[in-house]
Amino acid sequence: MSYEGTDRRQCTALRNHIDGLLADGASLIGRDPVRLIYKQQTLTVQHGMLLSEPTPSELIDALNVLVEGEDSERAAAIEICLRYLDSALAPYPPFRYRTHELNGAATCKDF
Repeated sequence: MSYEGTDRRQCTALRNHIDGLLADGASLIGRDPVRLIYKQQTLTVQHGMLLSEPTPSELIDALNVLVEGEDSERAAAIEICLRYLDSALAPYPPFRYRTHELNGAATCKDF
Protein backbone atom coordinates (compact mmCIF):
# COMPACT_ATOMS: atom_id res chain seq x y z
CA MET A 1 0.00 0.00 0.00
CA SER A 2 1.53 3.31 -1.01
CA TYR A 3 0.36 6.90 -0.79
CA GLU A 4 1.44 9.36 -3.46
CA GLY A 5 -0.26 12.55 -2.17
CA THR A 6 1.08 15.31 0.06
CA ASP A 7 0.82 14.42 3.73
CA ARG A 8 -0.17 17.41 5.87
CA ARG A 9 0.28 15.62 9.18
CA GLN A 10 3.11 16.76 11.38
CA CYS A 11 3.13 13.65 13.59
CA THR A 12 3.17 10.55 11.44
CA ALA A 13 4.01 7.95 14.11
CA LEU A 14 0.51 6.44 14.16
CA ARG A 15 0.34 6.29 10.36
CA ASN A 16 3.77 4.64 10.26
CA HIS A 17 2.70 2.15 12.91
CA ILE A 18 -0.48 1.28 10.97
CA ASP A 19 1.55 0.94 7.76
CA GLY A 20 3.82 -1.50 9.62
CA LEU A 21 0.83 -3.51 10.82
CA LEU A 22 -0.56 -3.63 7.27
CA ALA A 23 2.83 -4.74 5.94
CA ASP A 24 2.86 -7.49 8.59
CA GLY A 25 -0.53 -8.85 7.49
CA ALA A 26 -3.19 -6.65 9.11
CA SER A 27 -6.41 -6.08 7.17
CA LEU A 28 -8.21 -2.75 6.92
CA ILE A 29 -11.89 -3.31 7.76
CA GLY A 30 -13.13 0.26 8.17
CA ARG A 31 -12.21 3.84 7.39
CA ASP A 32 -14.37 6.11 9.57
CA PRO A 33 -13.02 5.38 12.11
CA VAL A 34 -10.03 3.43 10.82
CA ARG A 35 -10.37 -0.21 11.92
CA LEU A 36 -7.93 -3.07 11.43
CA ILE A 37 -7.74 -6.74 12.22
CA TYR A 38 -4.26 -7.85 13.21
CA LYS A 39 -3.52 -11.34 14.51
CA GLN A 40 -7.22 -11.90 15.33
CA GLN A 41 -7.39 -8.62 17.30
CA THR A 42 -9.61 -5.72 16.20
CA LEU A 43 -7.94 -2.31 16.48
CA THR A 44 -9.67 1.07 16.11
CA VAL A 45 -8.23 4.57 15.80
CA GLN A 46 -9.90 7.00 18.21
CA HIS A 47 -8.61 10.44 19.15
CA GLY A 48 -5.31 9.78 17.42
CA MET A 49 -4.67 6.53 19.29
CA LEU A 50 -4.86 2.91 18.22
CA LEU A 51 -7.14 1.07 20.66
CA SER A 52 -7.74 -2.63 20.94
CA GLU A 53 -11.34 -3.80 21.03
CA PRO A 54 -13.31 -4.27 23.06
CA THR A 55 -12.28 -0.97 24.60
CA PRO A 56 -13.95 -0.40 27.98
CA SER A 57 -16.64 2.28 27.77
CA GLU A 58 -15.14 3.95 30.85
CA LEU A 59 -11.91 4.54 28.90
CA ILE A 60 -13.73 5.80 25.80
CA ASP A 61 -15.75 8.21 27.96
CA ALA A 62 -12.55 9.46 29.62
CA LEU A 63 -10.90 10.04 26.22
CA ASN A 64 -13.97 11.97 25.07
CA VAL A 65 -13.78 14.16 28.19
CA LEU A 66 -10.12 14.90 27.46
CA VAL A 67 -10.98 15.94 23.90
CA GLU A 68 -14.29 17.71 24.39
CA GLY A 69 -15.02 17.94 28.11
CA GLU A 70 -14.89 20.61 30.75
CA ASP A 71 -11.63 21.46 32.48
CA SER A 72 -13.17 20.45 35.83
CA GLU A 73 -13.64 16.87 34.53
CA ARG A 74 -10.16 16.42 33.07
CA ALA A 75 -8.33 15.37 36.24
CA ALA A 76 -10.67 12.43 36.82
CA ALA A 77 -10.45 11.46 33.12
CA ILE A 78 -6.65 11.52 33.27
CA GLU A 79 -6.72 9.25 36.34
CA ILE A 80 -8.92 6.76 34.46
CA CYS A 81 -6.58 6.80 31.45
CA LEU A 82 -3.52 6.33 33.67
CA ARG A 83 -5.17 3.42 35.48
CA TYR A 84 -5.79 1.65 32.16
CA LEU A 85 -2.25 2.44 31.01
CA ASP A 86 -0.80 1.01 34.24
CA SER A 87 -2.91 -2.11 33.75
CA ALA A 88 -1.76 -2.50 30.13
CA LEU A 89 1.90 -2.11 31.12
CA ALA A 90 1.71 -4.47 34.13
CA PRO A 91 2.96 -7.52 32.16
CA TYR A 92 6.00 -5.51 31.02
CA PRO A 93 7.95 -4.55 34.18
CA PRO A 94 10.64 -2.50 32.38
CA PHE A 95 7.94 -0.08 31.19
CA ARG A 96 6.11 0.15 34.47
CA TYR A 97 7.92 2.89 36.36
CA ARG A 98 5.00 4.90 37.72
CA THR A 99 3.33 4.24 41.06
CA HIS A 100 -0.29 5.13 40.53
CA GLU A 101 -2.30 6.73 43.31
CA LEU A 102 -5.92 7.59 42.61
CA ASN A 103 -6.92 11.09 43.67
CA GLY A 104 -3.41 11.87 44.79
CA ALA A 105 0.00 12.74 43.51
CA ALA A 106 1.71 10.20 41.29
CA THR A 107 5.26 9.23 42.09
CA CYS A 108 7.86 7.45 40.02
CA LYS A 109 9.81 4.47 41.24
CA ASP A 110 13.58 4.71 41.35
CA PHE A 111 15.31 2.72 38.66
